[in-house]
Amino acid sequence: IAKPASWFVRNAVAADAAHETLAAVSRVARVAPFYAVRLFLAVASALADAFLASSVAETHPLAGSVTLASLVWSAGCFVSSTSFLPSAFAGVCVTCALAHVLKQQHRAACACCVAAVVWGWPFAGVAAIPAGLDCLSRRGFYQTAAFIVKPLVMTVTVSIAVDTYFYGAWTCSVWNLLRYNVFPTEKGGGANLYGVEPATFYLKNLALNFAHGLVLALCAVPLGLIAGSKRYGRVDGSRETHLLLMTTHAPFLCSLLLFSALEHKEERFMYVAYSSLCAGSGAAVGAFFDVCVAKSARSRVAAKRAGRKPPGGLVLLAATGAGAACLLTAAMGASRVAALLIGYGAPARAYALGLPVRSIDFPGSNDASFPGTESSRRSRDVENVQNVCVGDEWHRFPSSFFLPSHSYRLKFLDASFDGALPVPFEAERGGTSFGSIFLNDENRGEREQRVADAARECDYVVEYVAPDEDEPEKKANAFGAVASRPYLGKNSDGRLSVTDAKTIAESEKEDASFEEGVDELDPPRLRSERETSVSWRILWEAPFLDAARSPALSRAFFVPGWSSKRNVYGTYRVYGKESSL
Repeated sequence: IAKPASWFVRNAVAADAAHETLAAVSRVARVAPFYAVRLFLAVASALADAFLASSVAETHPLAGSVTLASLVWSAGCFVSSTSFLPSAFAGVCVTCALAHVLKQQHRAACACCVAAVVWGWPFAGVAAIPAGLDCLSRRGFYQTAAFIVKPLVMTVTVSIAVDTYFYGAWTCSVWNLLRYNVFPTEKGGGANLYGVEPATFYLKNLALNFAHGLVLALCAVPLGLIAGSKRYGRVDGSRETHLLLMTTHAPFLCSLLLFSALEHKEERFMYVAYSSLCAGSGAAVGAFFDVCVAKSARSRVAAKRAGRKPPGGLVLLAATGAGAACLLTAAMGASRVAALLIGYGAPARAYALGLPVRSIDFPGSNDASFPGTESSRRSRDVENVQNVCVGDEWHRFPSSFFLPSHSYRLKFLDASFDGALPVPFEAERGGTSFGSIFLNDENRGEREQRVADAARECDYVVEYVAPDEDEPEKKANAFGAVASRPYLGKNSDGRLSVTDAKTIAESEKEDASFEEGVDELDPPRLRSERETSVSWRILWEAPFLDAARSPALSRAFFVPGWSSKRNVYGTYRVYGKESSL
């Protein structure tokens, strides 16, 4: 849908639009498919969240209201809902499963859990355990097994068929993922190659994304047990509801315990339990409110028997606390999202706005989005390739949709990172069925992936410049822009990388031994890179938060007027080469 719509929008205004308008329309048309996919994911996630919130509200109205506020306003849900990731898809399936469990629709709940594991992310199975146990206790073993086996056979069959078609060989991606992460070979491999974190990683991350909601979710079980007890619970039959609500927030606790025990940790792993965390915060508030109601009722009875005035205000205080929790969730969530957008939004804008749109990329001269001109577009792109080089900031590259046209290619400088890098999608060589020689399961960097002669090969460079980095060569050039020299990688004439741990003395020693090739990952360098000078100019720049130099609280949450005074910002830049070698 996005490609024909993109083509229509671009060509509808091509006849009479000015250069700036054409450039703006071209940029919008390029990112339109990207945001169309994200919008679809957001709508799907919103529907699942609404389903869960309504199911919780049917069980306990106050818990449902707080759950809804957490799902809507939490920064974690804001990020995960539009993420095009297996764990995010699995999270939507788990959300639907929890809603079905509350409605006692165990067949649908089991089907959603199976879809989360097979079509989403296999490790999402830990979040499905509570739903399975609830079904087992209410439906029995044989019926539960039937609810699981039937959708399992269907989803696995579809998964293998799709994998085989796109990879061009008989394969099962679910098994491949489990085999690599759970059963690594003796040669190496395994998730730990990609970094390890302490056990407190998820607690810190969840505190940032959910603030006090994390504390409420952790307290949901003890509060639920208290509210469900005969001694402290209400006598109107609502005690059982708190035991039932435990099935909605138990997945969060299971996921937190398992993923915290693993050495390799990533924020996205907990996406499967975000909705469960929000349900836990709602259950905790609902349980606390019911305990206060029960306490107030017992106090009134005791006061009436003693002939004294019954105490008041406890229920009102609990209700006020519930409302304050919702308002605080909205405030903290909005503050966190604003901090992310203001502090770390520059990379996406750098590629979408910083790179120039050439006249050859305008509608009418290169119908890149129209399906009928695919072959002509590719031949034209090959003749007009523009290389965009990036060093240590490669992991912040948002997507190829943010490049101005198909003729732009992302290249990697030989920076301080020596691990495996992404490989480009090559449709002409088979697309998903083509296995690049640069792909490996050992996180081993390949020298051929780094540009050999950055000064010759790079047309643009995108990088982050620290606030205290000296640039004595910075000056105004003939174009009226500010000239500067970007980092072009190890053993180049460019300045040192911001994240390069080498000292200046070590760098000079490395330069002296340039001919000997100290680093085995360094691609072969051409002497012309040292002998020929290239002038660069800054095409675009924007502030970017320097996390190492900024206080933790002010960089985590944005407060107008306060955060900007305390935070330290560097500069995210797009350099353009003025002359060709």
